[in-house]
Amino acid sequence: MVMRSVLLLSLFLFISELRCATAQSPVGSPAVEVDVTPVSGTRDETFRLTISVSSSDGREPVLESSPDFEIASIGTSSQIQIVNGQTTAENYFLYELTPRTTGTLLSPSGTVTVSGKTISLPQKEIRVSRGAPSSSPRTPPAIKGTSLTRTLSAEEVFEGEQVITTLRLLSQERIEKGSFDSLVYNGFWKENLGEPTVRSVRRGQETFRLHEVRHALFPLSPGEHSLPPARLQLLIRERLSRSSPFPRFRLFDPDFFGSGSLKKVSVFSNASSLQVRPLPPVPDEYRGQSAHSHIPVGEVTLSLGVGTDPVQAGAGKTVVVTVESDGNIRPIDTLSVQLPPFLKRYDDATEEVLSSRGGRFALKKRFRFSLVPERSGSYEIEPISLLTFDPKKERYTVVSTRPIRFTAESSGHQEGNTASPSPTEAPLTEASPAPEGRELFRYREETLLEYLTRTVSTSLLLFLTACLLAFCAFCWILFWMIKKATLRRTVLRSKRRHLRSRLSGGEDYRGLRERFIEGLSFLLGADEGESFRGPLLEQKLQESGGPEKLREEILLHLDSLDALAFGKVEESSRLQEAKARSLSLLEEFLSSTEINL
Repeated sequence: MVMRSVLLLSLFLFISELRCATAQSPVGSPAVEVDVTPVSGTRDETFRLTISVSSSDGREPVLESSPDFEIASIGTSSQIQIVNGQTTAENYFLYELTPRTTGTLLSPSGTVTVSGKTISLPQKEIRVSRGAPSSSPRTPPAIKGTSLTRTLSAEEVFEGEQVITTLRLLSQERIEKGSFDSLVYNGFWKENLGEPTVRSVRRGQETFRLHEVRHALFPLSPGEHSLPPARLQLLIRERLSRSSPFPRFRLFDPDFFGSGSLKKVSVFSNASSLQVRPLPPVPDEYRGQSAHSHIPVGEVTLSLGVGTDPVQAGAGKTVVVTVESDGNIRPIDTLSVQLPPFLKRYDDATEEVLSSRGGRFALKKRFRFSLVPERSGSYEIEPISLLTFDPKKERYTVVSTRPIRFTAESSGHQEGNTASPSPTEAPLTEASPAPEGRELFRYREETLLEYLTRTVSTSLLLFLTACLLAFCAFCWILFWMIKKATLRRTVLRSKRRHLRSRLSGGEDYRGLRERFIEGLSFLLGADEGESFRGPLLEQKLQESGGPEKLREEILLHLDSLDALAFGKVEESSRLQEAKARSLSLLEEFLSSTEINL
């Protein structure tokens, strides 16, 4: 009987521990996916390895060295998705694979640590051949109403000649955020052509939003250069159903409140190729004439700025040489000048000005230096020249400035100094009759001012004056900082009271949502009675300069309030938690942003 009771008790304890372990285990382990794009190609191509980890605390994967590929990390990105009130985070780690051999190869192996658990990365097969690619890379199916295309301004250019690449995203979807995995152009020098532009266009009876991103590329070597497809990750807000039993009596558009769920999608552009021609040999008559070894390809202008007024020997004559071109003049860091004897050169900082000329990239560089003559006389410096290549005429040209001419005059130092009597005469202790025609000097004690004037040098006096002024400035800055800190604490307390009074009026989720938007708009600088909404609110939030993580938490909280505001059940305890969370986010945002006093 006792043995039976012990067995039953042991079985009961085992079942209880098993149930507790099952209850404490996670419902779903973090998902780790490996994707390779494209899955086949030639040895001359590169492949994109994307490792996605569906967890917010996933660390960067540790990849083992591969005998088949050279591995290069090209960046990371993260996405947050909200579906039916559930928030999921996904991290992407991007690598570029360059094949070392041909055949059916395997992607690099490795591990990734997620929530303290080490997960092995699955390997993907990649077919690499020797010949030219027979087909375009495999990309996921296109999204209906959304396309990404890349165009080049030319199919064939010279080495170093500018070519414009334009990425155009045409979409009817409501795009919340978009980011490229990588826009690294191997074998090119890249320059940005302004900020991305967005405008509305019509295609037949439908309206699209056209996003454009433009870059100027300068090929660094001749041959055929391949541009792989660009991958753009988009965060799209799905549209709600527009079906209604009374379509003519609809008061609001279904997407008016922005309550649709967010969906993460990826679009790929087309692959492009560019043929780069090598520069012809430099003619013998042009060798040794350039002030720099780099040869810009394109239109180049050279100008000189120097005064004609004479200078004194030992003084500086300022010279400014400006180089402007639509070619790549970044490598030109200095200009060599042949100086005559007794003339020294002192360089100043180089200035750069970026501009756009006819839709193309243009750069202006100003080289400023001073010429100091050691002796008087006339000086003449040969023109400063640069060797350039004109891709339209396919020939070399030399652009030059005018000669530098100026005169140095003698500094004109004083020949001699007149002797002055010594200020320290032996004092007369007793009055005695002075010879006729002489003035009698009597002994007199020096005053304090006279003593300081005679003993304190001018340099010491200037030093003491500077110390006194620095001390006064320090006191003023300290007073101003204390005053500003006091005013800041006062303003913070006032704004916190204002936020608490605003949020206390929310009796339900919809009221709390409106109060939260009003409080956030108040912190973002909205006028009294005004509130920011929709894309304008997100734009103001991005321009506020607050921490990126806090801005994402505010947007997520606003999405959760949207979901709760249109729910059916309102629990008082959950409403109080939402109020406390709203007040905490607004106070944290208030503390992290700059306050205009």
